[in-house]
Amino acid sequence: MKKLALVMLITVGWATLIAQAQAPTGRLATDSIMAINNQAFSLIFTNLDSAEQLANLGYNQALLQKDTLTTARALSVLGSVNWAKANYNLSLKLYFDALSLYEAKNDTLGVIRCYNNIAEVYKKLKYYDNALRYLSKARKKIELYTPGKESFLNILNTAQTFIALHQYDSAHFYLTKAQHFPKESTTIKWVSFMNYLLAKLAYQEGDYEKAGIYIEQSIFFAESIANSLRLCEGYILQGEVLVKQGKRLKALNYFLKADSIAQKQNYQHQKLNLYKNFYELAILVDHDTNAIEYLLEYSNLKDEIYQVSISRQAAEFETVYELEKIEQENNMLQLQQATNNKVIKYQIGFIILALIALVVATYFIVAMNKQRKSLTEALAQLEEKSKEVEQQKKELEKQSTKTEALNRELTLLNKNLESRALEIARDIEIKTQKMNKYAFMNAHKLRGPIASILGLINLFGKNLPAQDEATMIEMLKESADKLDKVVHEIKDVIDE
Repeated sequence: MKKLALVMLITVGWATLIAQAQAPTGRLATDSIMAINNQAFSLIFTNLDSAEQLANLGYNQALLQKDTLTTARALSVLGSVNWAKANYNLSLKLYFDALSLYEAKNDTLGVIRCYNNIAEVYKKLKYYDNALRYLSKARKKIELYTPGKESFLNILNTAQTFIALHQYDSAHFYLTKAQHFPKESTTIKWVSFMNYLLAKLAYQEGDYEKAGIYIEQSIFFAESIANSLRLCEGYILQGEVLVKQGKRLKALNYFLKADSIAQKQNYQHQKLNLYKNFYELAILVDHDTNAIEYLLEYSNLKDEIYQVSISRQAAEFETVYELEKIEQENNMLQLQQATNNKVIKYQIGFIILALIALVVATYFIVAMNKQRKSLTEALAQLEEKSKEVEQQKKELEKQSTKTEALNRELTLLNKNLESRALEIARDIEIKTQKMNKYAFMNAHKLRGPIASILGLINLFGKNLPAQDEATMIEMLKESADKLDKVVHEIKDVIDE
């Protein structure tokens, strides 16, 4: 009855938000679109399909309103939806699109949120250096925005990254900070996440008893707020802890609970972890046929999730780095030119002041010495000084000529830098095409035969009938032939 009431409440709330979003344009409509976006984000952890529908609705309404902030929020929510569905490359693009809009409006909180989200995607892509870079950017923004304060979520995301990198001392440091964080600045969802990370760290360090305690707390908090995503991950980790403790039947029950959530909500990354755990559990209990099935499911889903290679993304970031470097060189040259102009202005001013001082001195000399000889000498001195000024003027004209030549050199250098940037972009495009072709061959053709061969090899020595062994040998030969063919195809790609 409670679940039915919750579903009815969500449905009524959803219908109300849609009706408000379709109201005439104005402040009320904009607020309603923002409410739709926030509701869509909250549903990511309980009902992913509904979250996606609401997020698309919010995005379309934001485009109609032509409101930058609501559009940025809608893009960010769509990025989170695709993150939950393991569409990481699309998720990354949406987060970067949202980031550009937040930066255009100088929305610091939106920028901080995007930095954390981008880091989360890079963690899933196992691109940990970029993850740490964007988490650091978020911390610096937070420090500027609210000096002396930290973000609980940023601390947890940083700890999670260090756990993935197996840098356990750093992970302990950030999790200790999280445990001492003021309670009024946290939420139940984040506390559940913190306990999950504490359990993950204890599990990787081999302390399975402590890991079990923390993961039970994480599951308890996740259940209290019906956070299905955290609940699914908690069940998976609890199952992994129980496997290490030799409690395979209990572990299987937790894996099945997690599988039920993952299948219902279409959590692709969690499915991937479950296939891996089901495979390892099947190997432990000698269910070789099931093990092969789970291994194939794992391989296919992993190919689907990571369909764009990390190498291509690295190449794209190298291009950005080169362009940024060129821009920095241009800025340095412009700064040097501005400095030279200032020096010339100061020199001219100094000469003018010197002339004024000379005239004043001459005036006093003439006033004090009325004799003709003294006046003649003063005039002679003035003439001599005038010649020096004329010489300095000529030197200044030479410096001006040099400055013009320097400007022409700078213009030519800018053109050369632009030409160099275009050449770099073309080279990277060619390399990217080759890497994509190679990555496709490696990911989609090479893994299949290898997985088949490994699976069949595991079946040998299992006291199978001779007829089955003959069939397996024939299947091994077919897989080896396929593997040989793929290797030749890859060689042809590399030799192009």
